[in-house]
Amino acid sequence: MIVLELMSDGKIVKLPEGMEVLGLPAHLSVLVALFLPFNRVLIGSSVNSMDSWTWGKLGTREWKEVFLYDDIPLVLKEQNISDITLNEEAVAKLKAVLFEQIPPPGNHISTVLVLRGISRGFDIPGDHHEWGDEQSFLSRISANERLSKAYWGIRKALFERNPEMLERIKTWYTYASDVFQDPFNYPRMWFSLATLPGEDELADIESLGFTRDNLKNMNAKFSNPIVISNALGYLILLIEYSGNDYNELRVWMYINMNLWEELRRKRKLSIKEVVSAGWGFLDASDAEIIMTRYGNHQGHIAGIKT
Repeated sequence: MIVLELMSDGKIVKLPEGMEVLGLPAHLSVLVALFLPFNRVLIGSSVNSMDSWTWGKLGTREWKEVFLYDDIPLVLKEQNISDITLNEEAVAKLKAVLFEQIPPPGNHISTVLVLRGISRGFDIPGDHHEWGDEQSFLSRISANERLSKAYWGIRKALFERNPEMLERIKTWYTYASDVFQDPFNYPRMWFSLATLPGEDELADIESLGFTRDNLKNMNAKFSNPIVISNALGYLILLIEYSGNDYNELRVWMYINMNLWEELRRKRKLSIKEVVSAGWGFLDASDAEIIMTRYGNHQGHIAGIKT
């Protein structure tokens, strides 16, 4: 267990190793304990490889579950004491301390088998006798950006039992793994359940030279997907249906002229495959960021000094 303390200036410091903390809930396997004012403690544990947070008063049954979100301060409220606030930096460091002690969720062997199925033989370093060594395998692929993204995307999709995400990542890796190299060439995506995206998303789309009337006209068409273009790039609307009542999810994607030329003209992808490849790339990129937070303890705890 890593024991920390919240200082008056909002920073978190690490307390000496081996420190015993009495009065914690007996039913929780505590990995992180953060001392707070008023004899309160915020504790972190792992449930199914996910982070779980509880706070309360030592030696009592007054414990409540709370949720820590990236980039959002945490405010702990309780009667008879002042609010306790953890700023964004403190929340990020606290989550990092916990994640570094948890193995990545998902199954390594299942991930490698799927990755092998969509890869050419030389894509995966080593041979099949070495692939079972998870740490060695991860070390070898870490320098290969495309392979690392694909691995973590597949692992996350399998763990979450998300076949749609898995198929998107397969499409990206099979047909376009070498396309989205330059951040300026990344596809941009927005989602909406209504006919138009929200105001923030609309502002993004308008900044690319498309108007609200353009989007309304796209919605008025009967074909699916719909594509319009301007001098800079292409805006695609793909409507996906799910559930027995055919709920509609509108997927809006923008790609620049160069990406369109590469994917459509040269690689002959259908418009749906273009959306799937771009979406799969973004899925894999997000998954890599999320999954590589796990199990990275290397003798220091998230940059927190004693």
